[in-house]
Amino acid sequence: MTAQADAGAVVIGREEPAHIRVPIPSLSRVHVRIEPADGHWVITDAGSKHGTFLDGRRIDSVAVEQVTSVRLGDPAGIEVTVAPAEHSHSDPSESLETGEDTAADVEQPADPDIARAGLAVMERREQLGFSQRRLAEDRVVSQTQLVKLERGTHWPRPGTLAKIESYLRWPPGTIARIRGGELAPDDDDTTEVLSPTVQVAVLIDASEIALHGVLRRVAQLPPTDSATFTSDISALLAELRRLERTITTAARTTTHRPELLGLLGHIRAARQDMLRAATRAPGATLGQRLATARLHHHLSAAEVATHCNITIEEVDAAEAEQPVRAPVTAALELLVAGLTGAGATRR
Repeated sequence: MTAQADAGAVVIGREEPAHIRVPIPSLSRVHVRIEPADGHWVITDAGSKHGTFLDGRRIDSVAVEQVTSVRLGDPAGIEVTVAPAEHSHSDPSESLETGEDTAADVEQPADPDIARAGLAVMERREQLGFSQRRLAEDRVVSQTQLVKLERGTHWPRPGTLAKIESYLRWPPGTIARIRGGELAPDDDDTTEVLSPTVQVAVLIDASEIALHGVLRRVAQLPPTDSATFTSDISALLAELRRLERTITTAARTTTHRPELLGLLGHIRAARQDMLRAATRAPGATLGQRLATARLHHHLSAAEVATHCNITIEEVDAAEAEQPVRAPVTAALELLVAGLTGAGATRR
């Protein structure tokens, strides 16, 4: 198989949603993810049970700077060889909006608001069982643009957004509203596409891939005193918050799937670790400091709301980095100072 580095990730595993499926017991349903990053390929184990191996050593991730072979499921298991190759960005067929997005299709640093919208698009797409490749083949959006949107590094033209919304069965303007801070629509359309059992399996696999992607990017964050640290970790925290909400909803309506609860625990643990790291930064936000203090003292959002004489929705909004009223900000700042000790809000 030949893949272009600007065409997005390739997932290998035993069953769907893997793009390349090898039906042997030693492979996990979603085993390994191969994706472009900074001009080269990165092979990342997707939390597989039996592991991914390079030169007999189990690995979590490896950057491909030259021809690299890894083994799946065992040090002598299925061999996958990845070789870097030159590729062109001048192919006009990459833009499926008749050239509309070609000039604007320049990848930029991740924007937290676009990342929030992109994550919602990815979650909705995965819930419906649609691959990035399927949207490209159906001439909704090029795979290049969709990858960049879901990473938060590109905002498509209105015509492209309208096509994506129609394909995902969302009302017009939904993606822009999510970028502006609204939550993604909650509906049950997914049951028309996938059976409950398959739907949950796809959701778990997609969420595990998303979690591992976030953790990999966390490991690449700059030092806490860097000018970009707070904005970078804020975008990742927004992804985890959405992911936690999605899995929490699924866990409330699904029985006999302990892996859902295990995944939810992993997501919450990762979010708490990230919050503690975010709070140590000089530019830590009120939402980050509040969430860290609340979790450290084992307080619920309802208890914080009662203490500050505000609503639970206002507590959630503050922790989600959404604008809140000045009196709410003042009350929450006072609470954080009291919980963490005077002058120690960033301990």
